[in-house]
Amino acid sequence: MESNTPLLQPQEYGTDSNTPLLQSQEYGTDSNTPLLQSQEYGTDSNTPLLQSQEVVEGQSDEPTESLSKRKEVFLFTVILGSQFVSSTIDTFLFPFFSKEATRKGLNQSEVGLVFSSFEVSRFLCSLLVGKLISRLALRNWCLAGSAVTTLSCISFGLASYGPSAMFLPMCMTLRMTAGAGSSALTVAGTTMLLKVSSFKVGTVTGLAEMIIGASYASGPMIGSAIYMFQKKSQRRISFNS
Repeated sequence: MESNTPLLQPQEYGTDSNTPLLQSQEYGTDSNTPLLQSQEYGTDSNTPLLQSQEVVEGQSDEPTESLSKRKEVFLFTVILGSQFVSSTIDTFLFPFFSKEATRKGLNQSEVGLVFSSFEVSRFLCSLLVGKLISRLALRNWCLAGSAVTTLSCISFGLASYGPSAMFLPMCMTLRMTAGAGSSALTVAGTTMLLKVSSFKVGTVTGLAEMIIGASYASGPMIGSAIYMFQKKSQRRISFNS
């Protein structure tokens, strides 16, 4: 070893004595291409790696195929019609339930609890469904909400045949169950329309709110018509017997 050559000089330089070791580490196989730059770029040197990952991830969120106009109108009709029926359940009891509940021994405060239990359950379950909606398919949420709402409505009609002492707990429980099903159907249905529809967000939101307003307006009328029809049917049966 020559006395004029420092001991640390071989460590600072690579195989080629004229190329510093740190510089060779910064560059890749091609000495003209920096190593950090090659890591940032993908297979194609002109396409950044991070950009290619973002494009691939973004493509997975887009629908594979757009719906035709006929299918889109059919989807709107089914989902908004289901939301109309589920929201009508909340108001069709107003004309006659107070009278029937009084016969079962309920006072006006307890009748108010039965009415408000639906909206309280819908308020709480909407937050829960919005948080858990990504864990199941939107179609499953809509089907589950429709099934729960339908079964709760049928069971509520049969609650009058139960004992008077259990009438209030059964009514509140069934109304809360119906509110949970209605919230799942409303949240999942609106999300599905916003995801697959070609209409603007304002148009979809406006249609959904219009359907909810129409259901609250027509619910008492539908409920009173059904109640009057049921009373007339009972009178005819009792008269014929």
